[in-house]
Amino acid sequence: MTPEKWILRMRDYAIIVFCITCSIAALIFIILSVTFIASVLLSMSSIGRVEAVSIWSECNGDTAAIYVNANEDAKNVTCRALSNGISIENEISIGDLKKGDSDVCIFRLLENSTTPLRFEVSYNNRVVRNVCNFAGNIGMAVD
Repeated sequence: MTPEKWILRMRDYAIIVFCITCSIAALIFIILSVTFIASVLLSMSSIGRVEAVSIWSECNGDTAAIYVNANEDAKNVTCRALSNGISIENEISIGDLKKGDSDVCIFRLLENSTTPLRFEVSYNNRVVRNVCNFAGNIGMAVD
């Protein structure tokens, strides 16, 4: 093999390696770009979305009121006190709520309390947990 043929062959190999490297870099760039654009679009789709149920709570003395407002139809709405030994009843079932309906779960407490009441509201096979503080604060959750 003459030196000229050897130089031409090495040049061809260098061009092939360069093309393969550029192709792999372009493929990685495309995959990362698509992943980024998909994650941005998914996060933007949830920005203006209104959840099925809005929940807020108000606790005073010996009562805890959990207000539930339906932004769309909600099935089997149930309020459940998660703090043990604070309320007389641990679960209140509201039933089904149509869009625009609202209802309230009022837990009668065993005594005047300042201990925060942990509660959950379940609907449409989903669960929202929140805490109602007794210091006159209103707890809010939207899910």
